[in-house]
Amino acid sequence: MCSSDLTHKALYEALICLLKEKEYEEIKVSDLCQKALVNRSTFYAHFNDKYDLLDSFLKDLKQNLIEELEKNKKIDNTREYYLELIKVFINHIDNNKDTYKSIILNNRNSIILDMLYDTIKNDCKKRLEQISTPLKQEIPDNIVIEFYLGGIVNLGISWINNSHYKKEEMIEYLTKLLPNE
Repeated sequence: MCSSDLTHKALYEALICLLKEKEYEEIKVSDLCQKALVNRSTFYAHFNDKYDLLDSFLKDLKQNLIEELEKNKKIDNTREYYLELIKVFINHIDNNKDTYKSIILNNRNSIILDMLYDTIKNDCKKRLEQISTPLKQEIPDNIVIEFYLGGIVNLGISWINNSHYKKEEMIEYLTKLLPNE
């Protein structure tokens, strides 16, 4: 890992840590530098400001989700695709739970919700074009996508808010909600 990657990682971790303590607007570049043990000049060598840092962090998180979604090869039918999508999404949230809790719960920031929604929606569009089902003749893809996407993303966010269910339980419940073809 190069020093640039290490600096980004340290600043990302500092950002998440600070987001647990206070709202994003209250965080100063000096707070980030102090928490990450990075000089201000080093911070500004990598980012224009704290908004640039947040944008870079969200882009990296989005890219990570895209890479995880691309591993979903089960596209024989709509149900199999959504079952795998649910597993990938819940695992992604579980692996980044601190991040999502900090940004969504403590800061009520819709940017990350928009990122999740758009990333998964784009994957759904791409994948559903490859699937042929009788439903396609009856219901337009965009209606199917919005219906399942809303349920999956909202339940994922609800799980972050109230995580007394185990990851496996959430996946099982969502699996039961998906009808057979």
